[in-house]
Amino acid sequence: MKMHAIADGYISRIKVSSYGYGRALYVNHPNGYTSVYAHLESYSEEIEGFIKEIQIDKERWDIEVYPGKNEIRVKQGEVVAISGNSGASRAPHLHFEIRDSKTQIPIDPLLFGYQISDNINPRIYKFQVHPYGEKSAAKVIYTNGRSSTQTSRPIVTRVSGKNSAYRLYPIKEVQGYGNVGFSISCNDFHNGSFNKLGVPIIEVYVDGELYFKQDVEKVPFGKTRYLNALIDFEAKQRQGRYYYRNHLIPGNKLGIYPEVNNMGFLNFNDDSLHHVKYILKDRNNNATTLEFDYRGLKEFSFNTSSLRASSDLYIKHDTEAKLEEENCTIEFPKNCFYEDFGLRYSEESMSSKGWSHVHKVHDGYTPIHRFFTISIKAYNIPEKLRDKVIISRWGRSIGGYYKDGYVVSRSKYFGKFYIDIDTVAPSISLYNVYNGKNMSRYSRIMARIGDSKSGVDHYKMYLDGQFVVASYDYKSGLISHRFDKNLASGEHTLDIIVIDKVGNKQTKQVKFIR
Repeated sequence: MKMHAIADGYISRIKVSSYGYGRALYVNHPNGYTSVYAHLESYSEEIEGFIKEIQIDKERWDIEVYPGKNEIRVKQGEVVAISGNSGASRAPHLHFEIRDSKTQIPIDPLLFGYQISDNINPRIYKFQVHPYGEKSAAKVIYTNGRSSTQTSRPIVTRVSGKNSAYRLYPIKEVQGYGNVGFSISCNDFHNGSFNKLGVPIIEVYVDGELYFKQDVEKVPFGKTRYLNALIDFEAKQRQGRYYYRNHLIPGNKLGIYPEVNNMGFLNFNDDSLHHVKYILKDRNNNATTLEFDYRGLKEFSFNTSSLRASSDLYIKHDTEAKLEEENCTIEFPKNCFYEDFGLRYSEESMSSKGWSHVHKVHDGYTPIHRFFTISIKAYNIPEKLRDKVIISRWGRSIGGYYKDGYVVSRSKYFGKFYIDIDTVAPSISLYNVYNGKNMSRYSRIMARIGDSKSGVDHYKMYLDGQFVVASYDYKSGLISHRFDKNLASGEHTLDIIVIDKVGNKQTKQVKFIR
């Protein structure tokens, strides 16, 4: 699909990557905004020519350049690219943004007056009640007289409704002691599309007064990982469902909450009944409501067991922490987490590789904001192999290096970690060519590359001894070179070189006719 510039301007940035946004284009406009077009299949002929010269000069596919104001000018409506599936994209589509040119902060494009057909109200799927803190409890009373109580985990409830008016089902009232918060699973939609969209505006009223408001108008890139705190991360991992937290956990630094009382938690210990009303709105002011009654309890009997007693290290989210064991050391920087929690750790038997023990660090339900450092004691690694070491997490490399008898690496995810060694060269398999094949009817030549341990670091393709630009799709492992229209007829030699992240090298040569 052709991509048209939304307004006059100039190309301010071109990024070509095998990951992230893939092929991306940035256009600065006179009004102080930048439009972004990502996951592209290709650029316009002028832009392709501009970037190709740089790629050939640097002998790289991945490239990032910042053209000057007068190098590549564009007009409103001009075709600047073709949409595609490059980078970390799961299906062909356009990723479109509007940013403030000075700050590069993305702003909701629907605030710029685009006419999108939308008369669909947001939909609510489920709801959660969260007790928060060691002296908090949540309880729901069902219409059949039964109840459910939690002091450490959220209570998941169903919803029922029509005509965009929802209620909790089958629940008579929600009760709580201490700080109790809520989270809601919901989506918005546009007419004629099955794509699930986020709900930008969520308002929570308590006894008729605005108590909490979320408005996702803009999110700086430096804060995007705080989206782990916007949602209930554990529910996403366990249920595969996104819940917006309608309360703030301590490490949430998102500036998308124009109204917050008591961090969004209710704390009414008066045995009185309070009315809670949600209003969910999209940018076209389509609205959905959810209403229920909440009773704050004066008293609650707690089990005296402590989370800290069952953990190996209690971590404060806003301080540094260090776990030191006989064969493993883990260092957590300040603000590595969003909440205080008890870390669990265990050492298992030697890995099947024999280079270290297996170290199990916590679980997959706790989000991590910043990299932590893990150092694992190495056993019997010959000196000649020490530049080939990696740390594997659940069998996938997270890189690493050898230092003073340990292998050191970083991670933003918990799991099982152990040392491995990569001495195997990457793989290269020819995809649509073989020796002697006539490629006259083909527009491009392709191969599949990969590396089963440390991963592909870089690759190069040469045609008749000259570097040629070849794209790389890490999802399929395919590298692809489009033939130049000026390629001379006759026999040609293609050379492919692939090097992995610890320096193992593989080469492949094939001769073909075109």
